Amino acid sequence: MTADISSQKKRLRVAVLARIFSTSAGGAERYCASLVKHLASQHEIHVFAQDIRTQYPQVVFHQVPLFLSPSTLAESNCICHLHMVANA
Repeated sequence: MTADISSQKKRLRVAVLARIFSTSAGGAERYCASLVKHLASQHEIHVFAQDIRTQYPQVVFHQVPLFLSPSTLAESNCICHLHMVANA
């Protein structure tokens, strides 16, 4: 019997970059935290943030003093970046 590959969900490794990770900050921050909480039930999530105010047990958090490239995050209008890689 052949396995139906389309029905098998791949577990992704997801990196989330945010200045502030919180459920009580602005709307974009709350949306980012909600998205992480939802994705964490099926994927491996790592959050990289300068200010971590909310934590979930199934998520790995990395507090970073500042982002290496200010133009990518600190000077941009985007609050939450997601990078996904399928596990081999």
